Amino acid sequence: MNRMRSLSPQPAGGERTAVGVRRSLANRRPFAACPSINSRHVRGVFGLLATLPVLAMSSVFAAFSVFATFTVCLAFPGSRTAFAQDVPLTAGTTAGTTAGTTAGAIGGSVDQKMQRWEFFQEVRVAPSEQQVPQPAVQPAVQPTTAPAVSEPRSGADMRYVRLPQEVFSAARLDLGDLRLVDARGEELPYQLRVRRGEASETTWEARRLNESLLDGRIYEVVLDLGDSPREHNELEIATAGAAFRRLVELEGGDDGQNWRFIAARHLVRYANDRVPSQPLDNRRVPYPLSRFRYLRVRIHPDPLVDTTHSSPQPTQPAAPPSAGAAPPARPESTPGAAATKPPFQIDLITVKARFDIPEELITWNVRLESREPVRARNTASSAWVIDLLSQKLPVDRLLVTLADDELARDYVMEAAGPLASDRGFTELGSGTLSRRLGEPVEPLSVIFSEQQAARLRLVTLDFANRPPQIDRIEALAPARDVIFPASGLAHGPLRLYFGNPKAESPNYDFARNLPRQFETRPAACELSPRSLNPAYEPEPRPLTERSPWLIYVVLGASSLVVAFVLMDIGRKAIAAHDATSTGSTAPTAPTAPTASTASPPA
Repeated sequence: MNRMRSLSPQPAGGERTAVGVRRSLANRRPFAACPSINSRHVRGVFGLLATLPVLAMSSVFAAFSVFATFTVCLAFPGSRTAFAQDVPLTAGTTAGTTAGTTAGAIGGSVDQKMQRWEFFQEVRVAPSEQQVPQPAVQPAVQPTTAPAVSEPRSGADMRYVRLPQEVFSAARLDLGDLRLVDARGEELPYQLRVRRGEASETTWEARRLNESLLDGRIYEVVLDLGDSPREHNELEIATAGAAFRRLVELEGGDDGQNWRFIAARHLVRYANDRVPSQPLDNRRVPYPLSRFRYLRVRIHPDPLVDTTHSSPQPTQPAAPPSAGAAPPARPESTPGAAATKPPFQIDLITVKARFDIPEELITWNVRLESREPVRARNTASSAWVIDLLSQKLPVDRLLVTLADDELARDYVMEAAGPLASDRGFTELGSGTLSRRLGEPVEPLSVIFSEQQAARLRLVTLDFANRPPQIDRIEALAPARDVIFPASGLAHGPLRLYFGNPKAESPNYDFARNLPRQFETRPAACELSPRSLNPAYEPEPRPLTERSPWLIYVVLGASSLVVAFVLMDIGRKAIAAHDATSTGSTAPTAPTAPTASTASPPA
């Protein structure tokens, strides 16, 4: 055997060293110098890192699912509470549950029904109105044969209350959360009217019917305004002629058979000696606001100008009949009279609705700060800040009281939010404060577009002039009136609720059908000081505000779940790696040398 070993070829020195290195590397394991760390740990960590993006997405989804589940579970009680406010409550049931919390004429059912409104003010009839009963309005002529028709609402059947500053500070910006509730708990419709000056004119289409002549000289025509007539209060009648004075009688009806006297006016046209090209021409026939479908117009000829077709003397119309009196006798048209031409030509007859509503302003309680020297538009200027004490007050003008006898100063008007807000002063407009020497000392107006801001600033451009001496500044806006039926006060005082930002706008039919202008102004009512609704319950706050600790609980639980999942996935990854590495590194049995590699015999 030793001989055979000696006869076998031996590697050279360099080859022996390379073979030894290869064997040493083949038998060596990674991190052999560190017995606490082995290859399976390293590969398990790398496998765990490869799964982190998927695990992160899974954890986020799990946290969101848990949070949504808690939110839905805890939101149901608040939802049921919010839904319960719209359920009508009976007076007997509510009176027992709210006994001792309310006082006065209005019971507990009202408070429970309006539990989302934070404030209220009681509406009472003014002392001057309590002693004077309002008589029922009767038409001027009441024919016994006329069918029952609905009369348009008059100002005597209405009441109104003017909104004070304390309502604006707590109500919504658009005042859509105002509610009128009577003592029985029933909601009363109203109309919110802004008292801006208004002058409008609308022309309505009308068909001419039954044109004829009475006694061969009085022109008569019936105007049909259609099935749904709108409000109208004026006729415009254009007749031919250079100088005349013709009487017009107007009657109205709803069926074309029964007529009621409306008005009697003269159409006048005369030459103007001062301005010949502009004659004195009055072709308007105004009358009280009406919704009659049919209008019967009779135009009498001028006895001095118009030629008549018959010898009888002109019939002078009687004065308007008093209430309850029988209507005066009217001449009736005769057969064949329609074929006769009138003694004058009718050029135009139109029905109109004309409104000339005066403006009514209300003055707010504001605070005027002292003058500040500033630079505006690259010149020396003076600024006065007006604190409106609320962010919701509407303002469209200032009245500036100056001590200067003579002034002609340009100004800039600006508006801004509260002092601590990010809304700075922005320009609204500009103008000139002007007063000449000898003119009466009156407040000067600064008019701009209506704003709802917390602060206003008036900047005057002084240049080389001395600053203006401003004694007082008043903030004004068109008044807001709440108009409602007078019948709502029959059961005691009303309550005006406000202070519910989430309330829907009522949009009452009553408000849309109310006339734009009343012949008789509604009587004013008084408002008590603002009071807190004893049954007020605020809207349920969001879950994150009601239970802020719940967020941390959910996040902590989600983190624990994610950690447990990560540990389980890492353990399984290490176990799978160990099983794979054990199978690949198992020892193999040595193979016997083949005949080709055997040593040759000696």
